[in-house]
Amino acid sequence: MPMAIESACYVAVADNGLDRFRVFSEDVQDGVEFRIEDLDSAKPRKEWSDYIIGVASELKRAGVPLKGRDLLIESTIPIGAGLSSSAALEVASTLAMLGPNRMDPLEVVQLCQRAENNFVGVPCGIMDQFTSVFGRGRRSHQTRLSQSGIRARSAASQGSDRRREFDGQA
Repeated sequence: MPMAIESACYVAVADNGLDRFRVFSEDVQDGVEFRIEDLDSAKPRKEWSDYIIGVASELKRAGVPLKGRDLLIESTIPIGAGLSSSAALEVASTLAMLGPNRMDPLEVVQLCQRAENNFVGVPCGIMDQFTSVFGRGRRSHQTRLSQSGIRARSAASQGSDRRREFDGQA
């Protein structure tokens, strides 16, 4: 069963007045720039930036009006540690790129999964993105994802009580 952790992916965003996204990751000390009009023909680079470009492509495909923005990314989620850092990056980037536009949280989940499936090329399920959107940090909560339908339900976990005991806060 998926569970939210206290780590996070942060994206600072600012309109740049251009026809492009400029993205920099503090974690990998690398940046990428891509034009909004080129998203329909964009190809994966096999780099971290594919997650960002994939999200932008899916937002455009969904009819969300995109405008040029600068994104600065910093994450406390270890890359490659099996803690869904890619899903957190997709979700945080989606919310930053949406700007003043709104999207149902479940639509965000599905859009991020499509970005990873269709652009990045990872045939992942929906659990990691679902947990990134609906998980509750700071208090260990399990997220229930039912095969019979996609809906969110959080349940408090004894993990938070055990952690407080371990940390001497009980």
